[in-house]
Amino acid sequence: MQAGTGVAATSNESKDIQQFSTAIIAYLKKIYGALEDTESNPLREEILHFQRRQQGGVPSHLPSVKKPNDIQIDFQSFLGYFSSRDCNALAPLEGNELSLPLSNYFISSSHNTYLTGNQLYGQASTDAYKNVLLRGCRCVEIDVWDGVPSDDVEEDAAKDEESKHGIRGRLKEEFSKVTSKARSHSKSPLGRQGSSYDMPGESEMPRPWRSQSNRVEPRVLHGHTATKEVPFRNVCKAIRKYAFVNSDLPVIVSLELHTSREQQEIMVEIMEEYWKDLLLRLPRAQDDLPDDLTLPSPAELRNKILIKVKYSPKPPPTKTLPITDTLSKHTHNLSLTSSPENALTPTISASSASSSDNEQDPARPEEKTAPKPPKILPALSHLALYTRATHFHSLTQPESSLPTHVFALSERHLQSLAASSPAELAAHNRGFLMRAYPKGSRLGSSNFDPVRFWARGVQMVALNWQSWDRGMMLCEGQFAGSGGWVVKPRGWRSAGGGGGSGAREGGRKEEEEEEEGGRLDGGRAGVLGLVITVLAAQGVPAPEGKKDVRPSVKCELHVGRELEGREEEGSKEEKKEEKKLKQKTGVAKGKGGEVDFRGDVMKFEGVTGIVPELSFVRFKVMDQEVLRSELAAWACIRLDRLRSGHRFIHLYDARGLPSEGFLFVKIDKAFTAADDDASVPNKGTVKADPVTPNKGAVAATTTNPST
Repeated sequence: MQAGTGVAATSNESKDIQQFSTAIIAYLKKIYGALEDTESNPLREEILHFQRRQQGGVPSHLPSVKKPNDIQIDFQSFLGYFSSRDCNALAPLEGNELSLPLSNYFISSSHNTYLTGNQLYGQASTDAYKNVLLRGCRCVEIDVWDGVPSDDVEEDAAKDEESKHGIRGRLKEEFSKVTSKARSHSKSPLGRQGSSYDMPGESEMPRPWRSQSNRVEPRVLHGHTATKEVPFRNVCKAIRKYAFVNSDLPVIVSLELHTSREQQEIMVEIMEEYWKDLLLRLPRAQDDLPDDLTLPSPAELRNKILIKVKYSPKPPPTKTLPITDTLSKHTHNLSLTSSPENALTPTISASSASSSDNEQDPARPEEKTAPKPPKILPALSHLALYTRATHFHSLTQPESSLPTHVFALSERHLQSLAASSPAELAAHNRGFLMRAYPKGSRLGSSNFDPVRFWARGVQMVALNWQSWDRGMMLCEGQFAGSGGWVVKPRGWRSAGGGGGSGAREGGRKEEEEEEEGGRLDGGRAGVLGLVITVLAAQGVPAPEGKKDVRPSVKCELHVGRELEGREEEGSKEEKKEEKKLKQKTGVAKGKGGEVDFRGDVMKFEGVTGIVPELSFVRFKVMDQEVLRSELAAWACIRLDRLRSGHRFIHLYDARGLPSEGFLFVKIDKAFTAADDDASVPNKGTVKADPVTPNKGAVAATTTNPST
């Protein structure tokens, strides 16, 4: 199974090692030898001391002492410890409580989930939903469009057959259809080109679709592109089948509607059919949720589907005059006309109606016309309880205080908002839900850096899961072993753990703000020192089409800094800053299966503004050629879960699949929080003496070491 959210059953944190290469055995013998006593036998107490001091904890895989004098451990037992998950560089996820309101979590989210390729001519498939849900994704997106009659489908298929020899011809055909629809929008079920909500009025609607045996059902696709569609019914069926196989935490289905009201009626029918027992509903005696509610927790919504769609409140009742009163005002202008059925029908002349409408009659209440029906069918809109999509205008608009609203902003819009109103954005996202999605120009389905939006408290940072790039690697680092919901750091949560009600006005209690000096990061940011000594590698997978690999290792820090306005992603300032957070080794001796890096060191010192829960260490093993390099394998670990000591880093291949490969490294980590003693010298510095086959000592000196 591919990476992405690290479902607990398949996460790299649970891996054991079956055997070691000759190079790694050589390093382990040196470590073992440094712990031997004068009788050439390692003492259990020395090994326990090594475990506590350098490995950060008590070993769970060393044999127990059966007799008081049985304190010796042989080399095979020592190897047993190193081959266990106790020596994994990735620590288990701890403290991920699931009892807080929904706004207090980062949620593993997918953008345009239905696509298996790029945004312009990729294929839509239910397999995409199966893929991401089995990997632990908890927020999927469905773009729903009106269905088309079967004869139109056959005509489109014939045209595709004629132009299938080239993408250009296919794109030309699809875009010409979009243009023609725009020119004849009065005949289009979607209205004007590009409008998601131009729909026919009630009077223009055909009879309910349920009355038709060969009805046309909604479809899922990326509109106004050459992407291929998939039936909405099939998508709902796939979500039902795979949503809760590997995680029982709630799934949010984000609906983007481009459908008429009659097609929305079919959507409700289909969702009721497949998700009936999984949907949340209001109590029968309750018309709506109260405005002061507290959002529920993920634990309370296990095995439930939450619909995110625009909410249409019930229209207020309108008063109408009795027909006799209305007609009495116009009896002098009544005339009889003949209808097509030869029936006589009373009509009112336009002139008399106009003059009558302009007259003021204090004795008669003003006549009211019937309101236009909402563009979102109430039956569909009311399926959204705690996730009601709301169009964003500002962080102070009236809806922004409602606990159930969800704002959705593109990466570009959100970057601008973060730069202009960082404190207000942070306060909003402590208590209310927000979704970020890629800008439309990412036609190749690339991803932005999700860390910048997690650092601003955005819960649903939606990524293109079909691409294996920096964004998806960081997604694995964030959600590994979590099941798709990760509790935010303390400073990013709502007041007293609440969500919705009372979450405004800075987001937390006054005493908490005073204690932390009003810091937006909750007092968690500090200074980092990190030294990674790469000793060896084993089983590194070769890039596709190659038999072997000449590896080097690149290491990058992705830093979740304080919620201050940062430069736009990809700017010169940001690239200059990121360059300081990148290190790499030389090309290793050996190839693929057995590699010796000979203690190559990558060092990061005095890195400021670090929030461990929002910072990530990304490893990329590159296949080094003369003029170019290619990604062979990778790993990404959240900083607070990166263990110190001699560790094994398990690798995914370039397609995101778990491999048998791993790096053997020594990690020295020093983190000094901002609220620690400012007098501590050399904050964020690490001194390490790595073990190599030519060095017998094992030593490390850290300032305020963190495991």
